[in-house]
Amino acid sequence: MTPDLATFAPFIKRERSWKGQDQNGPVLVKWGDYDRESRPDRPTVLSVGGPPPFLVREYYQAPSLQEMGALSTDQAIALFAIVLSSLRRLHQDGVVHGRLKPSNVFGAGLTDSGVLVPETDPLGLLFRAPELNATIPAPVSPSADLYAAGAVFYFMLVGRAPFSGGTVGEALRAPFSQPIPSLLSRDEDENRRLGLDAMITKLMSVDPNDRYRSAREVQVDLSLLRKSPASFVPGCQERRDRLASPALVGRQELLNSLWD
Repeated sequence: MTPDLATFAPFIKRERSWKGQDQNGPVLVKWGDYDRESRPDRPTVLSVGGPPPFLVREYYQAPSLQEMGALSTDQAIALFAIVLSSLRRLHQDGVVHGRLKPSNVFGAGLTDSGVLVPETDPLGLLFRAPELNATIPAPVSPSADLYAAGAVFYFMLVGRAPFSGGTVGEALRAPFSQPIPSLLSRDEDENRRLGLDAMITKLMSVDPNDRYRSAREVQVDLSLLRKSPASFVPGCQERRDRLASPALVGRQELLNSLWD
């Protein structure tokens, strides 16, 4: 593809910098030195070059998550673990994926990472964090990928996006106007269902401060949920550098009136 230079110039400059290559010449790189043989959970070969700028990514013969649809709970948890591992390594390298959605998820890892271009497809917007859509005043950070990971995890389990929205406007409003659907209709172990619900709800919090702080924390919770679903509490292992929001102590009557 050949998008405009302004969109991909910072991306190409970063790739050349990482590889110590001439900023003005063509470049052929591996994306963060990701190699399928040594790092099966990471994206593989990416070529970038220009001018004009272009990207060449590996072709996956396996179907994407979008094509596979809903998975069994065990399959979804296993694939989600791969997604988390990929995100963790991307974030350690200072990269925000920015375009995590079912069509970019494969059994071998993720594709289409690190290029923060606008999303115009309503379906893609349903997996995109509000700060990436500029609908909340928050900086873009790895937390945006964790939001998308929660939405993708929901898709793995149910086979559809967590929200509905047939137009761009509807998709942009969805996180603020629609509740995150529960998984309770699925015929699975009750404790595990409740744990998955709680994990996805935390991942998809509109406020980035209410989400998990890192992919590693999600990995820890996923491991705890697998081992002991009956006692699982999301985020119980995380460390906060700020106090939680104060509760409305003694104001229940006033709080109830706000919902009338």
